[in-house]
Amino acid sequence: MYILMLSIILQLNTDSLQREVQMPFDSAGKIYEIKKDLASTLSFFENYPDMTSALLFMQPDSTYVIELYYRKEHHVVKTRVPIDQESLLLIRNEIIQRPIEPKISAMRDRSGAWLYLTNSLVFSYCGRAPLLLIATSPDDYRVVITLYLLSSTAGFFIPMMITKNTDITYAHAFSSWFGATRGVYAGYVIGYCLDNNYSESDAWFPLFGSIIGDVAGFKATPSGRRGVGKIGLITTMADWGTVCIPAVVALADDSTWFDEKIYLLTSLGGLAGGILGGNYLSRKLDLQDGDPRIFRLYGALGAATLPIILYWFDGIYPSEHAHRLYIASGLIGCGIGSYLGWRAIKNKDYSFGDGVMLEVGSIAGGMATSGLLLLADIWTETDFSAQVYATTALAGAMLGSVFTANQIKAGSASGNSKLLLHPESLGFIALAKNYDIPCRVPLVTFSF
Repeated sequence: MYILMLSIILQLNTDSLQREVQMPFDSAGKIYEIKKDLASTLSFFENYPDMTSALLFMQPDSTYVIELYYRKEHHVVKTRVPIDQESLLLIRNEIIQRPIEPKISAMRDRSGAWLYLTNSLVFSYCGRAPLLLIATSPDDYRVVITLYLLSSTAGFFIPMMITKNTDITYAHAFSSWFGATRGVYAGYVIGYCLDNNYSESDAWFPLFGSIIGDVAGFKATPSGRRGVGKIGLITTMADWGTVCIPAVVALADDSTWFDEKIYLLTSLGGLAGGILGGNYLSRKLDLQDGDPRIFRLYGALGAATLPIILYWFDGIYPSEHAHRLYIASGLIGCGIGSYLGWRAIKNKDYSFGDGVMLEVGSIAGGMATSGLLLLADIWTETDFSAQVYATTALAGAMLGSVFTANQIKAGSASGNSKLLLHPESLGFIALAKNYDIPCRVPLVTFSF
């Protein structure tokens, strides 16, 4: 027995010697990864200007190799370069000879705390508090008001106390909002499918669904400076899965096979599948904050284009197959638009402000062309058809986004954009109005 145990231990030790080991770059054993900023000060990395990080490994034969990481077309690729003892010693000496930088106390990144807590308060006021009242159904109006106010304010103070020593970035704010809103839908679907006679007490399902989704979204926030872009991709994939999977099921529905619960459950499955798929893709891609919004905008415009074209031929095809044709055209159009959107974000980097402005520009463009067409209808009394109005609105949305992109020079982001609110400006405006003094102050500012 002793000999058997000894042989197993020797075999484990032998196996461990056959594996490579990560080594530090410095003699003190503190620097295991060299980032781009440090690499720019070391002579060895002058031949690798595009690298983003480097790791050092010792091979089983005691030779060394450096693993270099690059960013290439939204993908992270790696390559390995052998290094001899002299070059490694030179790197260590250059690291030692660097100027000593003053130590900076560690600070948490709470840049998104204001948005996270604002979202939490707004959602509690508009969502959780009403759901709580529906679930409890108090009779006394004073109890109703008390529950409403206290449950709303709890959505601000409780998260603030829990997260006071936690990093809260913009990615955390968007991720928790996504989890809370989709959690309401998931809870409603589960409660509705479990109870044939949906009652007021079943409001507990969407209420707890929102809380669970909020916490899960916050905890699962992707790390890194591209967190907002990753959350945007996950959100887009989840929403498309929620809509597209039931649409695919509807293509096989002859109005006798499936009831509404089937569609609700498939949409819930599409939501879960979209989250998993978006999470997988977000690990493979390096997206700017606004790239997913551009991707989603192209997909939405594509999903609307083919059904509107088909709408012009309404009445030519059999009416019993009309819904299938519209659904199929919407799915195909979404796929084509998504492909075009993917090509757009591959060649440019869109900040968060770019994405929001293009989305708003498309909405404004659709409203503008619809308003102009309605004005022409009033003047000429032409009585345009619904097809004309739909086509005009879609064309206006496309033109609005293109015009906005040209005006703001979208697609040249070099880092994260920020949306800043200036509530202090309201005080200046109030004073200026009270004393009749001209005043110009910002309320909202974007940094692209």
